[in-house]
Amino acid sequence: MQIEYYKNQLTFAEIKAYDAICRALNSRSEYAEFAGGLTNEQISRVYVSVLYDHPEFFYAPRVIATCSSRGEVKVSLQSVYDKAILKKAETAMRETARSFSVVGGDEVAAEKKLLDYFVYNATYEINYQFNQNAASAIYFKKAQCSGFASAFKYFADKIGIWCIIVDGAVSEAGGNGAHAWNIVRIKGEYYHVDPTMTLGSNTDKPQNVRYSFLNLGDDGMIARGYSWDRSKVPACPKSMFSDDFSPSTQSGESCSSDEKRVFRRLYDVENFILQSMKEGKSVIPFSLDIPQYDCEKLAGLVKSIAQRSAQQLTKGVSCNIRSFGSRFTVSVQYK
Repeated sequence: MQIEYYKNQLTFAEIKAYDAICRALNSRSEYAEFAGGLTNEQISRVYVSVLYDHPEFFYAPRVIATCSSRGEVKVSLQSVYDKAILKKAETAMRETARSFSVVGGDEVAAEKKLLDYFVYNATYEINYQFNQNAASAIYFKKAQCSGFASAFKYFADKIGIWCIIVDGAVSEAGGNGAHAWNIVRIKGEYYHVDPTMTLGSNTDKPQNVRYSFLNLGDDGMIARGYSWDRSKVPACPKSMFSDDFSPSTQSGESCSSDEKRVFRRLYDVENFILQSMKEGKSVIPFSLDIPQYDCEKLAGLVKSIAQRSAQQLTKGVSCNIRSFGSRFTVSVQYK
C-alpha cells in the first residue's frame, strides 16, 4: 500500500514536478527535469512531499540544488550513498519488512511489532551522518526522529497499514524542538504513533515494551507537549485507549502512573527515586521540566541523585541511568 497523502495536497503543476522527481528517483537518475513556472518555495514543498510519501527513496539528498534553463527546471538528485551500500541497504530493508505482517486483521498487534523492532534493534543518535531516512533506522540502526518516522511508514506501507509522516514540534526541557512522527488509520479512525518517543521511553529495553505513544488522539498529543499544523493532516478525535495518559502495554494493561510523572524540582525527584527504591521497583521512569538546565546537565544531576538514594538503603543497590531528552529511566538492581 503506497499512500501518497502529500501529493494529493499539491496543485496540478506541482504534481507534474512530483511525478518527474519520483520517476528520476525510481530510475536512479542524478537529475529530474520538469516544466518551469514553480517558485523555489513550491519546488521545495514538492520535494518534501515526495520524501514524506516515499520513504523507500532513502538515498535521496535532504537538500536539493536546482537550475533553470529554457523554461525547464533541473533538480540534482545524486544519491547520498554509493551503489554498493545502497544495494545492501535496499536488500536488508526488504528482507526485514518481510518479517512483519498483519495477522488476522489485527493492525494494532502489527504496529506493536514494528515498535518492538525499533526498541530492540535501533538507537537514537542525533549526530549520525545520515540519520534522517528509513535506511538509517532499519539498516544502519542509528537515527533521529525523521529517520524513525520514515522507517515506520516504510514498514507500514509494506504490510498494508495506512500511514503518513507528520512534521511538527514537541516541548523538551522547557524548549520546543522540531519533531516528526506518524499518523495511522486503523479501522477507519486516525491515530498518532511516535516510534522515536517509544524508543525513548524504553531505553532499558524491557521484556514488555511500554507503548506510551501508540494510537493517541490529538488531545493526548497536545497534553504531551506536541504541536503541528492540524490543517495539513487528518484529525485524530480520540485515543484508541480509554485514557490518553495510559495507553495499553503489551499485556493489555494500562501504564503505571509513574510513567507520566513530570517533576519541576530536583528535591521532588530525589524523594521519588528514594521511595521507589524502598518499594523495590526495578524500573523508575519519569520526566523533568527544569528549563534552567540543559539535557546533559540534567542527566548528570539525575545520576548523582540516584546514586545518593541507593547509598541510603541498607541493602546493596546498583543503578543505571538512561535518558532521552528530558525523559529518564532509572534501572535498579537489588543485591
